[in-house]
Amino acid sequence: LQKHKAKAIPNLFFIALPRGGGTAKEQQQPNVNNDNDTKLLTTKTTLSSLMKQYPLATAVLITTFKAILADLFTQFLLEHNQTWDKSRTLLFATFGCFFQGGAQYIIVNH
Repeated sequence: LQKHKAKAIPNLFFIALPRGGGTAKEQQQPNVNNDNDTKLLTTKTTLSSLMKQYPLATAVLITTFKAILADLFTQFLLEHNQTWDKSRTLLFATFGCFFQGGAQYIIVNH
């Protein structure tokens, strides 16, 4: 039997972001394009800079949003509920905010 090496899973959010490198002159000169790719890259660069500037707030927002979406997905698509259980969604949002976003960020990064 051959041993298979585990493949690294890329972080898809950051694949299209510009990486450091290049000459100092290239880094100082902005890339001037007027197409949609430039707007998309600018948006991703802005999100990346916000994540670097406010890492805890970004972690809290992303995990809260993820918890809400996961609960809505479960309620409506998996359980086929006809009504929205708002208190349950609020519970999952609270869990996503304080534990996943806040506590785990502090545990992992400090």
